[in-house]
Amino acid sequence: PGLNFDGTDDNVAINNSSDVNMSGSMTIEFWARPSIVDGNFHWVVAKDNGNASLEYLVGINSSNQWRFAARNLAIDIASPATVIAGQMYHVAAVFDGTTATLYVNGVNVASTSSVGSVFTNTESVIIGARTASAPMQFFAGSIDEVRIWNTARSQSQIQAAMNCDVPQQSGLVAYYRFDEGSAGGDNSGKIN
Repeated sequence: PGLNFDGTDDNVAINNSSDVNMSGSMTIEFWARPSIVDGNFHWVVAKDNGNASLEYLVGINSSNQWRFAARNLAIDIASPATVIAGQMYHVAAVFDGTTATLYVNGVNVASTSSVGSVFTNTESVIIGARTASAPMQFFAGSIDEVRIWNTARSQSQIQAAMNCDVPQQSGLVAYYRFDEGSAGGDNSGKIN
């Protein structure tokens, strides 16, 4: 299931709030099944307005790898494996205040301790693209179970919850299940 994105202009904008800023520890996780992997950028979750105002980006890079970039590119890590169109992936980007880690299907695939300084912006979070003022680099495929935490989730926590609905709990600041609405219909205002 999940929400399908056409790769042309589909995206979801979530109004800015301090809850979704990367001012401390944070985890961004989701399920995604890309339908296009073509050597172009395709972002799943972003909070930016161009590279000069880049708080965080998670998605597919131009080398067809899962990528986590943040803090105006002070954090920039990618999975070594190539993303395959049509395959379902669980991706989690974690920052604990000193180390950034990228997990794919519960496995630690990249990490760095080169994290730069705190950078936050007032942009909306975009699901299915990047650049709040003029969305671009659209994701094609399905996205599901987008979760943003203001805590650094451990590998065991990610593995234990990646195949489950998660109840509201401390640290979970945004959760989009994408399990409501009508296919092909006007789903304005739906938030699940």
